[in-house]
Amino acid sequence: FCMQPSNINVLMISYGSKSFYENRFGVLDRHIKYASFFNSLTIFLLTKDKTLTRFENLNLTIIPVYGKSYLISLLKSLFIRGVKNYEVVTTQDPFITGLIGVFYKNIYGIKLHIQNHSSFIDNKYWIKENYIVNSVFNFLAKKITLKSADRLRVVNSTEKLKYIDKLKIRESIIDIAPVGIPDKIECSSRDISNFKESHKIPKDKFIIGWAGRFVKLKRLNLIFEAISKSNCKEEIVLLLAGDYLKSEYNLDSLCVESNIRVIYTGVLEKSEMPLFYNSLDLYIQASLYEGASVAIQEALIYKTPVLASRIPGSIDQIKDGENGYLFDSCNQLTSLIEMLINDRDHLFNLTKFKFIGINNEKDVINSINKS
Repeated sequence: FCMQPSNINVLMISYGSKSFYENRFGVLDRHIKYASFFNSLTIFLLTKDKTLTRFENLNLTIIPVYGKSYLISLLKSLFIRGVKNYEVVTTQDPFITGLIGVFYKNIYGIKLHIQNHSSFIDNKYWIKENYIVNSVFNFLAKKITLKSADRLRVVNSTEKLKYIDKLKIRESIIDIAPVGIPDKIECSSRDISNFKESHKIPKDKFIIGWAGRFVKLKRLNLIFEAISKSNCKEEIVLLLAGDYLKSEYNLDSLCVESNIRVIYTGVLEKSEMPLFYNSLDLYIQASLYEGASVAIQEALIYKTPVLASRIPGSIDQIKDGENGYLFDSCNQLTSLIEMLINDRDHLFNLTKFKFIGINNEKDVINSINKS
């Protein structure tokens, strides 16, 4: 996209580890691109990794703020000099980084822009994950940080409505800008074939895929169960991408109980993800909650139909009967899988959906500039 750089100096408060510097999932590239549209972008990176050092690339500067806990990093960040030289501070979330932003706004008078990359506010599933801590965070976000912001970024329409209806925040200062997705990479049939061969993906089976962290909120067990209930399960292979060695599930038990064939790719490089999606007949996302699923966006870019749980985020991304379907239960997911396996013409029609990419970088930059 084409945008004129602004002359503001932006301070970002974020969390990070070595993976940020290693450009995992293109995160470093994305921030270098952000920086090119400001006079400067400085990131105070709250981290528990003491090996991280200062990083500079043209307009981007990353300054690690080390602490054994993020609370210690928070306290250290309050005493960093030079904050008054920035026109805008943008924070990664309305919690710890949001509190730092409120402090900087009140002390130095700079504009505050608060981001929210998921669906956090009054989210019972997220609160339950760490009841005491997340209850406190939820309270702080609702009562202090969000109401102190000059501008707000969310990643789905449901979270925006919560800000408006529950927190009485003006709609005019809330921007929807989903998480960034990489540009489409064209894959040759030979590269796709080689990827399938390297992971022993059979050519005569219906390939259902999933990618992400093997954590409970993703409800992988529901995907296993839905496939196991299908009359077509002998035709299906489930292809899972991600670090299965760090799984919160007993994957061996899931495989035995469901009696379905599963292939684990392990962690894929950014360049391999297009090959993964091009190897699928269908992508499934069964999460309890998301902000705006990058995996769903990527699957749609590569014309892979998606079945997704009906939650905030996915209801913005999936249009029933156009690029996939939303489901509310395991039985409904099973029925949808069977329908698409048995009606390949309809499955093919779902791939014809014209994907309109979200120019995320432009939306985020505009949101910060409006602060």
